[in-house]
Amino acid sequence: MTYVRSFKVDGGQTVIEIRDQVVSLVSATPAGGFTADVAQPSPERLVVRFTGSGQAFTIDALWFNNGPYAEVTAS
Repeated sequence: MTYVRSFKVDGGQTVIEIRDQVVSLVSATPAGGFTADVAQPSPERLVVRFTGSGQAFTIDALWFNNGPYAEVTAS
């Protein structure tokens, strides 16, 4: 099964795909004044961080407990 999810935060928008327990980046588009940083600590986890204007927004997506999971935080 394939899961595709779009996340929109003040810092930008990202689309993430999870297939066969592997998390992949489809796109990461920062909003004006923000930059996007992408990290993949493991095949099962992807972290997208938008930073700018003294703000940061993080989308942390992973395969967890036999299903897709994502956490969005602002700081």
